[in-house]
Amino acid sequence: MSKPFEQTPLVSNQKIVVCDINPNNNAYRKVMKAADMNLCTHFKFGSWYFYNSLTKTFEPRTDIIPEQLVAKEYAQEHGAKTILNFGSVSQSTGISPGNWSIAAADAAIRAKLTDQMVKLMEENEFDALSVDWWYSGCPNQECAKGNRKDKENLVSLMKELYKAIKERGKLLFLILPTSDGILNQGYDMNALWNNVDYFYVNTYTYEGTWNDYLGYSTNLLNVKMSIGSIKDKLGAAKMKKVIAGFSSSVTLYTLVKMKAKPKYRDPVFPALSSYTSILNVCEKIQTENYSVILDGINNNLAHNTTHVYVFEDFNTLKEKVNYFKSNGLGGMIYAGVSSDDDENKCGCGVMPMLRIASELLHGGGCSLKQCIN
Repeated sequence: MSKPFEQTPLVSNQKIVVCDINPNNNAYRKVMKAADMNLCTHFKFGSWYFYNSLTKTFEPRTDIIPEQLVAKEYAQEHGAKTILNFGSVSQSTGISPGNWSIAAADAAIRAKLTDQMVKLMEENEFDALSVDWWYSGCPNQECAKGNRKDKENLVSLMKELYKAIKERGKLLFLILPTSDGILNQGYDMNALWNNVDYFYVNTYTYEGTWNDYLGYSTNLLNVKMSIGSIKDKLGAAKMKKVIAGFSSSVTLYTLVKMKAKPKYRDPVFPALSSYTSILNVCEKIQTENYSVILDGINNNLAHNTTHVYVFEDFNTLKEKVNYFKSNGLGGMIYAGVSSDDDENKCGCGVMPMLRIASELLHGGGCSLKQCIN
């Protein structure tokens, strides 16, 4: 079992592991397993509230709060800190990029928004608050539709939130884009650094089911480009506030043409591509005629002649974690709790992807090994 972690990272310089809980997946049993094993220093929940743009108020999502509340309280009882997330890529599951832009631009709405978010954080007894704006200056990564004033308005929003958060002894998180162009257009990084405790970057969705070719969702080259862009703007000494993402989610591609040994950018059918879990990869290898190609720099492949699974494992996680540590990052954020193996069906331990990354980051604990080979 992994050793427990200190819960005062800004004082002890302990690197954090944030487990991001997808509200659309029933991951509560796995949250409890991760909490039992002390694998996450923080759990991020939500969005628990969607934004009513007419009344300028947040309204509860009764479809997810009751079950997530149970997992949240369990995590806190086991020593983890919890984060209440606000925001989403769509209005129906949070506050949309367009509404972030409108709210941040108006001082009165911005103040009302800040008061509500902080109040909801306190009422629900969270330890931190997270702003999930996808993205300042480039709504849903479409920069042509963005407001050029978002860059300064985001700083104003975070200043007001940070002041209120610090008065209560809490932490404030902000999502960053992986694209250098979006970062340049929407983020004054040095101004934000003074008003944010942690920035998190989703460095695990560079290519996926939307492509018409076999892609690497988290190859190290793309990760280095994203982190390098942030480092260029902040400088090495300030990277301690940046945490980078990883996931146990697996991309399944269906090849257009049968191939004995598929490779990167082979044509695929996007409509027949999907996301699945590491458990499905284990099952295919154990029960069907699947071969494995291990590549720590790009991604691992499990394939037959028509289907390819692209997945993370010890070899790819080791490369990423070593890179994050060598660049002074403050930790990692994990988006794969719901797709990890909590019953040891793969035979490489309980919650293997989270455990491997956590142990590589902190050292010690269970012995590490390649899960699929």
